[in-house]
Amino acid sequence: MSSTKTNKQVFLLGRGEASGAPPAASRLQNEHFVVVVLVGIIIVVVVVVVVVVEVVVVMVVVVFVVVVVVVVVVVVIGVVVFVVIVIFCRRMLMSMMFEVVCFDVCRQQQQRQQQQR
Repeated sequence: MSSTKTNKQVFLLGRGEASGAPPAASRLQNEHFVVVVLVGIIIVVVVVVVVVVEVVVVMVVVVFVVVVVVVVVVVVIGVVVFVVIVIFCRRMLMSMMFEVVCFDVCRQQQQRQQQQR
């Protein structure tokens, strides 16, 4: 009989019931621990995902703002250069046209003078 008790005590030790706690309470503690660990893991995963998503969104917004600023700066510089070139060329063209017109007028006058002589 004593060997049977010993076997029963060893069996109970293996199941965690030899501590004196009823089996249901021991299982409840184990389940509570598992639930707490799972909830902790889920919270950590959610926090990591939220942080990663925020970082990605911030990076996308920063890249978008940088691209928009670069495009605006390039367009403004292009417009300024175009306006300067147009103003400079207009003055140059006007002076060239003036020279051409003067040259034509002078040549026509010389031809008339030669014809009159």
